[in-house]
Amino acid sequence: MGRYGGNRFELVPSLTKAKNFSGVWKNITSVMLPTNKYYMMFKTNTGFVLGDGSRIKFWDDEWVISVILKFQFSRIYNLAINKNRWVSEFGGWRDNVWEWNTLLRKNLMSWEQQQWNDLLSILKNQCMSNKLADALIWKDSSDGKYKSNRFCKKVGYAPPKVEVMCWQAMRGGLAVKDQLVFLEDMDSLHEDVGTRRDCGVLRDEQAKCLIGHNHGLIVECDSSNAVTWVVNPNKAPWRYRNVINLIENLKMKISRWEVRHILRECNQIADGLAKTGVSRVNDFLLFNGAF
Repeated sequence: MGRYGGNRFELVPSLTKAKNFSGVWKNITSVMLPTNKYYMMFKTNTGFVLGDGSRIKFWDDEWVISVILKFQFSRIYNLAINKNRWVSEFGGWRDNVWEWNTLLRKNLMSWEQQQWNDLLSILKNQCMSNKLADALIWKDSSDGKYKSNRFCKKVGYAPPKVEVMCWQAMRGGLAVKDQLVFLEDMDSLHEDVGTRRDCGVLRDEQAKCLIGHNHGLIVECDSSNAVTWVVNPNKAPWRYRNVINLIENLKMKISRWEVRHILRECNQIADGLAKTGVSRVNDFLLFNGAF
């Protein structure tokens, strides 16, 4: 990207110097042009997930789900001092806690205050990480990675492997002609996270329920996916990045911790807490190590 005058930190290349692009690079970036027939598909299916904020533009990029801040909060954007800056430049870390700081040219009028409060409310729910990197993702994929076969389905094309198979079938080149088994798309089997009730229990080294704050933590969880994502956050689906960032920040405050997978039937305490928690009206709180 730097070769063509682009910013090497940008996750999406700039087209300001497209006339200097090679033929290959022009073809690759042509989908970003509004005149391209696939432009809207590219625009609606690409997004950003927040990591350390060093490669995402605060006002210009869609790093808050379905929101571009400079359009959603146009008045605040006009008053902002730092318009063309990265997310990481809109705050700082204090005691491993990220604090947002947006500088304005002047004090707000009363009629501007509501938009300012709405912006602060959105930022409050966004969690930064000083360990994970920002990423460009393909929204139509659970892992955020672009897959040509998913694209072909959207535009109505047959994937290349299917075309080859059909060509072989017509020529009698398939080993099995009598039967073809078509498998369901596994993505349709993904569970809605809102219906899950996975839960874990915190224990100390003696396997007793944790009630203090000076122990090394052992987290037992009956969800193998949750264990994998906590141990290897880069493997977590992009939709859960904000939660993963929260977990990563919490891990930094714990000197010793371990996450273990345990079968649900062997984890009756966790299963009982999950079922009980469904009907709770208020959150469960722990004060000074006493329930």
